[in-house]
Amino acid sequence: MLGPNTFGSSSLDSYLPSARADNAVSYKGKFGGFTVGGTYSFGRDTVNANSPSGTNCAGENPVDHRACREWSALLMYEGGTWGVSAVYDSLRGGPVRSAA
Repeated sequence: MLGPNTFGSSSLDSYLPSARADNAVSYKGKFGGFTVGGTYSFGRDTVNANSPSGTNCAGENPVDHRACREWSALLMYEGGTWGVSAVYDSLRGGPVRSAA
C-alpha cells in the first residue's frame, strides 16, 4: 500500500489515503476459481467535504443523481499456477470544484 508512506502516492495527491465510499453496498463471492465483486455508493466522501483532501461531495444529491456516486466491479479467475483479473472503478465528482 503506497498511500500512508512518507514518500508514497499520498504526498502527490492528498485524496488517495482519504478516499471513502459512504452509504455503500458491496458484495464479494468466490465460486470455485472465480471471484466476483462490486460496490455501489449512493454518496461518497461526505466526511471529507470542505477538507483539504475532500472532494466537495456532501453525500447524496437529489438534484443530480450521478454526482458523488462511486461504483466498482471485479472479476477474477485463479487457476493452479496462474490467474487473471479485471477491475473497473468509477468515481463521480461533486457539483462544485475547488482549486487546491
